[in-house]
Parts: sequence; C-alpha cells; structure tokens
Amino acid sequence: MATRRQRDRIFVAFEGGSENAFAAWLQELCNEQHLNVHLDRPRRMSGGDPLALVECALKARQRSKQGAGLGHRQSCLLIDTDRLDDGSPRSCEAIDLAAREKLVLIRQRPCFEAILLRMHPGHERAVPATSHAALFELKRVWPDYQKPPTRYQLAGRFTFAHLRHLAAVEPEIARLLAILGLPTE
Repeated sequence: MATRRQRDRIFVAFEGGSENAFAAWLQELCNEQHLNVHLDRPRRMSGGDPLALVECALKARQRSKQGAGLGHRQSCLLIDTDRLDDGSPRSCEAIDLAAREKLVLIRQRPCFEAILLRMHPGHERAVPATSHAALFELKRVWPDYQKPPTRYQLAGRFTFAHLRHLAAVEPEIARLLAILGLPTE
C-alpha cells in the first residue's frame, strides 16, 4: 500500500477577511501547481496596531502547532504598511518581535486593496499613497468590488499569471510566492 506524504504546513496570518480569502485562493493555486503544502490559516485574528497583530499571529501559530502536533515549514503575516511603517514604538517593537520569532512580515503597500489593484493588467507598478486612494483606484478598475471579497471572487477575477506579473515588480509578493513554493516565472 502506498503511503501519502504529509503536506508541508505553512502558517499564513493576516489582518482581516480580505486577506483570508486571498490565502484561501493561494491554497487553490498551490493545489493547481501540485505543491504538497497546506496553508494553515487562523480562523480569527484580532488586533489593531501592528504589535497587537504580530502578538495575535504568534498566539495563533502556537495554538496551531499544539492542535496538529506538527510544526510549520514557514510562518508569515500579511500586514498593511500604512501603520506598520509609521515609525511608532509599537510598530518598531512589532517588527523586532516578528524577526525574533521568525514570523515573516509580508508588507502590503499601503494595504491589501493596493495588492488587488496591482494585480490588474497595467496597474502592477501603481502604488497608491494611502489606503483610501488604493480603495478608490481599485473601485475604478473593479466597480463592483466589495470588501471583503471571497476566494471565489478572487479566483473569478484573477489568474496565477496576474499574481506572477505583480511578483515581477513587487518584492513582497515575490517573497510570499517563494515561501509557498509557487514559481514566479
């Protein structure tokens, strides 16, 4: 009888429902590429400022390890830069804590809606200055966008090629794809 190889577990935490849908879509892309990975996503994240988000992600990662009895190959947190890069003491502490605990911060400049905007052809290099501007521009190219999107809406709107085009100009997305084992070319 053939034995099935255990999937590598990758912990992917996020700020909210939009990123949760994105992570679910990423799992589908991993499956389509026949990668033997499981994206371990926390069911609920709470927190507001970057330090609270990092602390919450670390607690969720610990609970996940205890529940499954298995470790993670990698751990990351998708986090908006509009607050992470404000230079505040709590933001600096969040960055230091994540580094100490080997939690990779995947910076979304300035927010997740900007990532969605930049997956649209011709907008890969557009980096809105604020979260408000990112949402405004996203709604110009995706008029019926509503927050949070579902993974089905993301899969219906974007392909892996859209994500790879963004990764070609956005190092943080390229870094995320590398963590997952998804090819960037």
